[in-house]
Amino acid sequence: FYPVKSNDSKRLAECIQNRIREIVDPTNKREPQGTKEELIILKNNTKTICIVECGFLSNQEEEKRLQDSEYRQKIAEAVKAGIDDFFKQ
Repeated sequence: FYPVKSNDSKRLAECIQNRIREIVDPTNKREPQGTKEELIILKNNTKTICIVECGFLSNQEEEKRLQDSEYRQKIAEAVKAGIDDFFKQ
């Protein structure tokens, strides 16, 4: 998620999502979603920001993956690579 009024936040979210797709899960079809800042962490924020959801504990399959340290490491690498891509553009 990212604030809809922030083009930089949208670009950051897209960079991270692209790397998650590349490094973690090529079948992931989720797209970053803009939000009208109803999420408290995004409210009145003037900086570039996005929320990265790595999985849902309510989903047994995703919960199992999140317990795997190698999977978590891939997510961390993908987020870092996405942030690096953002700053290179």
